Amino acid sequence: MANEERIRHVVSLIEAHPEQWDQKNYGRRTDCGTTMCVGGWAIATYAPERMEWVKMLQWLGGEWLEVTPGPGGTDDDDSFDATDVGKLAAELLDLNPNQAVQIFYFGVRHQPTILDLKRRITEATGIEFPGTVSA
Repeated sequence: MANEERIRHVVSLIEAHPEQWDQKNYGRRTDCGTTMCVGGWAIATYAPERMEWVKMLQWLGGEWLEVTPGPGGTDDDDSFDATDVGKLAAELLDLNPNQAVQIFYFGVRHQPTILDLKRRITEATGIEFPGTVSA
């Protein structure tokens, strides 16, 4: 069952800092600042010690969020793997794989609104937000 308290807290952080929310990437850090999607915010909030920033594809600029292996884990190939980021974020929010996909992988073509985000979370988890009616 999704962790309602943590999900609500992450949404409240996004509402307080919308300029740092970008649903297209788990996390990206540039000279202009840092942006994260819901999953990135979950990791930054509940497992910041696992965050690691890596440079990828020079032409994209900036650094991208990666996570270090948890206790007893290994990173055998030492390559960037967004799957690891998604798995950790889902674990931190107690999301099943279907819920994680519905919440983390929407908005990659255009930035959704916070209302869109709340509706998507409600559709995926049943967690309702005051003043939000599903479309």
